[in-house]
Amino acid sequence: MGVTGYDYVVESGAEVAELLDLEFGGCRIVLAAPEESGIESPRNLTAQTRIATKYPSIAGNYLKVKGMKAKIVKVSGAVEITPLMNVAEAVLDIVDTGATLKIHGLRIVEEVLRSSARLIVNKKALAEKGEKIKEITTALRSVLMARKKKLLMMNVPEEALQRVLGVLPSMGGPTLAKVEAPVPMWEVYSVVEEGEIPHVISSVKTAGARDIIVLPVERVVP
Repeated sequence: MGVTGYDYVVESGAEVAELLDLEFGGCRIVLAAPEESGIESPRNLTAQTRIATKYPSIAGNYLKVKGMKAKIVKVSGAVEITPLMNVAEAVLDIVDTGATLKIHGLRIVEEVLRSSARLIVNKKALAEKGEKIKEITTALRSVLMARKKKLLMMNVPEEALQRVLGVLPSMGGPTLAKVEAPVPMWEVYSVVEEGEIPHVISSVKTAGARDIIVLPVERVVP
């Protein structure tokens, strides 16, 4: 098993199984050209257009899909300077914000590929050690699923229970536990998306919930 960028998997043509998008190291591979080049879309490429890139396989497949012809110039250094050095008329390179391209007078013509860190596995190993690989994959997936979730806990008087349940989102349904209290009371648990927390707290409080606690979630195993 291993962790690598999706762009490397595509470029190498490696025969591996992709198990998880690990949701970090996000970037894009784009076609870019100088502002004054006149290359505003892939249709402006010609058989004489030189495209500098560290990704000749991805570039070749991109041109094939687009039905266009161009000369692919493989480079190993700073791709963005090649038009300034008259080595190429366009580039196919990896970007994050695109700031480096702008500094060198380049603009993005088209996005070619989105990449991020992926968990991959040798296909033979997957067949031979499937159970162990499944354990590792499940463990990592559970952390990814928990990243933007919070556990919401609250006390709800019995007379307000149905109103609170009516506005409380949950993964599969809230958990209820009877509270030993002078008045009939329920403890309610629910896993909620982090971005929804402010709205949910306001809604359940208006519906009658009290003693609201928000806790982190370490893992979610589906």
